[in-house]
Amino acid sequence: MKSVASGVSGASPIWRNAILAALDKKPVVEFKMPSGIESIALDKVSGYPAHDDFETKEALIIRGSKPTSSDPVHVKLKVCKSQEDKLAPPALVAKNEHFDKEFFIFKESDPIYGDKDNRWQKGIDEWVVSQSDSPYHPPTEYCDGGDEIVVRFESPEDKSQTGNEIEIRTSIGTMGDVDRVEYFANDKKIGESKDKPYRVKTRLDDGVYSLKAKVFRKDGKTGEQTIKIGVNKPHDWAAPTPSPTPSPTPTVSATPSPTPSPSPLSQSDHRLNEL
Repeated sequence: MKSVASGVSGASPIWRNAILAALDKKPVVEFKMPSGIESIALDKVSGYPAHDDFETKEALIIRGSKPTSSDPVHVKLKVCKSQEDKLAPPALVAKNEHFDKEFFIFKESDPIYGDKDNRWQKGIDEWVVSQSDSPYHPPTEYCDGGDEIVVRFESPEDKSQTGNEIEIRTSIGTMGDVDRVEYFANDKKIGESKDKPYRVKTRLDDGVYSLKAKVFRKDGKTGEQTIKIGVNKPHDWAAPTPSPTPSPTPTVSATPSPTPSPSPLSQSDHRLNEL
């Protein structure tokens, strides 16, 4: 057959003609998807469920067999704005001083030798080295500024107004291990959280409050953030100042004028009286 035809140019046309002849007078029946089958969008590179607006492809799978883990192959990593070839540390991520970049990560285990002599990975690494595009070379080191502790309030927002029942949620950006996060309202401790997600629930009376979240890292370093909120009041509300009570005006008593003493009579007046 090598010198006559290939499977595509020889066998396939024969098979097609035979099937068309067999179905010549048969009714056209539309294909029905079997029960228990579903159509989903998959990542075109990895085959994991679609994510991060990457290019996709449609696939039919058995219902319930959709992978539930995150895609370990086609990923977006957070890199530094100033150094795109380095990962952004959590502190810079918390301050939004980063951007997401597409990368491919190819990791495989050797079914025979395991990690001692992973021949699968050696072959993959050799092939990756030959690729010039940056997505094939994901960064593994962090850029500068990684030891900072950044605290951000997710809820409530700064200068917002809330009801009496409040859930305070914070995100912490730091490279070190967090021991605890303490929460304060007008410098009075209202709770603490030791595990992610860092949050507490509390009840505050109506008024204006300064909320503070203070992070204690296991190495002794701390960081904090303060916002201002109003509980059933605007955040800049001020209690009205009571008007001062006016002092009574003192009553002034009128002092009676003294009765004038009779003026002494002159000598001429006496003489007139004698006459």
